[in-house]
Amino acid sequence: MEFVHSRLNVTDFHFEDLTSVSSREWIIGLCDEIDKRGLTITWQLPNGIRSEIIDEYIIKRMKTSGCTNITFAPESGSTEALP
Repeated sequence: MEFVHSRLNVTDFHFEDLTSVSSREWIIGLCDEIDKRGLTITWQLPNGIRSEIIDEYIIKRMKTSGCTNITFAPESGSTEALP
């Protein structure tokens, strides 16, 4: 992201990966790196993420690092509906 931003002036990044928020440490690390490198970008997770690790802290951290959009991909709450 840093390379593409500095060389091509790309300012918005879309992560099309269902596992992009698979661990709390990973998403916090991504936000920390964006901030540490001083990237003035926006980024999004439009493909649908699981919600197990998302809480108020994570949402706020994502926002402060430039995240502008997330799409949730919830599972069913019914064990009968799950495979």
